[in-house]
Amino acid sequence: MKGQVFTVAKLHYVNGVVYEVARQGTTNLQAIADLSAQTTKSGKVKHPLVRVRTLARLAEGVGLIEIFDRNKVKITALGKQYTDARSGEKWNIYQKRNKIF
Repeated sequence: MKGQVFTVAKLHYVNGVVYEVARQGTTNLQAIADLSAQTTKSGKVKHPLVRVRTLARLAEGVGLIEIFDRNKVKITALGKQYTDARSGEKWNIYQKRNKIF
């Protein structure tokens, strides 16, 4: 993802997608999009597959998930560490995770 800027403000949006991929193991983007109420922060998106694909690309760019075969996703080792360091509030980024990156 050359040239893409990753900020903490953007990073917290991927949490729902990353957590669901970690929970399911290997899955596909449509399955994640079907759960958009849990995998997107607002829970209300007009085009859930587009939103989830965008979030998945961001998560892949920082190394949390891997996208393969165009629409399949799986958690990476870094993504596993990230989800294991999860707080009770899914949309928060907090100090313990800073050590992962």
